[in-house]
Amino acid sequence: MNIKGGKLHLSRLKAAPVPEGFKAVHDAVAAMLPRIDYPELLLETHNKTGMFDRMHRISDSHLRRDDLDITLAALTVARSCNVAWCR
Repeated sequence: MNIKGGKLHLSRLKAAPVPEGFKAVHDAVAAMLPRIDYPELLLETHNKTGMFDRMHRISDSHLRRDDLDITLAALTVARSCNVAWCR
């Protein structure tokens, strides 16, 4: 860290070393987790619970598209994965 021209400049931090045994634990946990398709999980959850039906428009309009659940699932995935979306 230093100051040049009245501005603070930070240097990159070096990565911490990976602890011994990390890879074995990581691989064991990864093997236990099921492989899922995240958007499909959201759509299946919506079909069982109606979770997207609880999302209302700002205008309080009751008109809904038939495929709005797909759009809401895509927006949920994008938001939860910190992916920007364009208008």
